[in-house]
Amino acid sequence: MIRIYVGANNLFVITNYRGIDPEISMGGIEPGIDNRNYYPKTRSFMLGLNVNF
Repeated sequence: MIRIYVGANNLFVITNYRGIDPEISMGGIEPGIDNRNYYPKTRSFMLGLNVNF
């Protein structure tokens, strides 16, 4: 039996937001402020092959 699988996370975001990350933290000292001092969310891709004899 052969199983092939593909997965992805955070491929794209549909928004008109011009900043780095539209998911701004609402907690902390400056809630809702995009300071542009952190990296945006990462995209991840997964490809796999499972073979059983």
